[in-house]
Amino acid sequence: MAIQTTEGIVLRKQNLRETSIILKVFTRDFGKISGVIKGARGPGAAVGHNPQVFSQNSVVFYERKKSSLSTISHCDLLNFFDPIRSDLERTIYADYFMELVDTVTIEGDADKGLYDLCLNSLWLLSKPASPKRVARIFEIKLMDAAGFLPEFKSCSNCRAAIEGDGRFSLKIGGLLCDKCRGNDHEALKVSNGTINFIERIRKMPFELIDRIKVSQDVGRELEVFLRRFVDYHVGRSLKTVEFLKKVKM
Repeated sequence: MAIQTTEGIVLRKQNLRETSIILKVFTRDFGKISGVIKGARGPGAAVGHNPQVFSQNSVVFYERKKSSLSTISHCDLLNFFDPIRSDLERTIYADYFMELVDTVTIEGDADKGLYDLCLNSLWLLSKPASPKRVARIFEIKLMDAAGFLPEFKSCSNCRAAIEGDGRFSLKIGGLLCDKCRGNDHEALKVSNGTINFIERIRKMPFELIDRIKVSQDVGRELEVFLRRFVDYHVGRSLKTVEFLKKVKM
């Protein structure tokens, strides 16, 4: 494969041997890639050649025929998102975004819309906006882009229209009307306010999204619902979510 140049956001990094690192990068043009940067650590390492998680970089890489790891020859910083790193809560949420993107994507599956969502969410998290609200926006947009988010206008079992509050069944994958609630006794209560917020976010362009507000009651219910929803679809509770629970953020 020829040498490729793109931009990407670092999802994960780990040390390899004494001087190298392995990066997992979500790129704009090639989707998620994993690659090795040689000489990134140690006394002789070039300044700025050791990229950090959730930084945006210009990446030059080429695939190795006999390895699942590409070779990354250059990873030049475009944005470090300093306002996020100066705040512990924002840093944890940024790490959560990276872990969630890593979990729902596969290697080599390009998705420019998802890349832009990830980048825009980091920009929004860099602003004074509530980190929790940014996280809820990110979750809704990501789950919708991944095809997990259902419609909220009718019962998933009988297709009857639903008005007002409802019950959401994770195993059925949607809202249940009063007559069908018995099909899942563990269905989550979801208020009409929460449903309306989800629908507004999924339809709203990102450039307008920082204007939207959410009440405390809807915010609390939304957090509980989306964490259950995300955990169900990824099959586990993410490490960053468990850490958020421990530090009560």
